[in-house]
Amino acid sequence: MRIGFVTLSGLRLVNAPLLEMELSFPAISRRAAEIAALPNLGLLTLAGMTPRRIDVEYLEVPDANSFEAPSHFDAVAITALSATAKESYQLAAKFRAHGTQVIIGGLHATLAPVDVKPHADAVAIGEGEMVWPEILADLERGTLKSVYDARAKGFFDLRKAPMPSFHLLDSARKPRFTVQTQRGCPLSCEFCASSMRLSPFK
Repeated sequence: MRIGFVTLSGLRLVNAPLLEMELSFPAISRRAAEIAALPNLGLLTLAGMTPRRIDVEYLEVPDANSFEAPSHFDAVAITALSATAKESYQLAAKFRAHGTQVIIGGLHATLAPVDVKPHADAVAIGEGEMVWPEILADLERGTLKSVYDARAKGFFDLRKAPMPSFHLLDSARKPRFTVQTQRGCPLSCEFCASSMRLSPFK
């Protein structure tokens, strides 16, 4: 079995009317390049949890519109933010057109699983590490469920986190890596939902 881990890289500069007017955003473009240089730690951690009998690849997609989805994957895991949800759905549709099973997780899937469900074969809610072994087992059995809710399983112990699969990164990319030291937030700001919807501070 072969699984792809797919993420959109950088900031999205895809407002069609603005692009048609050929407006440039130099400050935003510089920031987008900096963000694009950072790999997706969540997906690389899931790749690190994946048994070696399964082939894995990591794909960074700078532009969902021009992206041509490869057809050799049995399944792909796509992470989605609410700001990039539509583009994530574009990616999902391109993979599903090849018969590839699509699992969508991340913050948007956790906050709006009903919105995600029509675009994926499976939705992963909450911390991916809690449900990834079950998803893999179901993929191998051919019994993938439509929803995997990590919230019913408690919270992931970061001390048990595997080493992210940094070896999957393109060797030509800038040598930038992210390190996870904590999750959640100790504050309860009234304008932010993280303390209520995400894992507790740890």
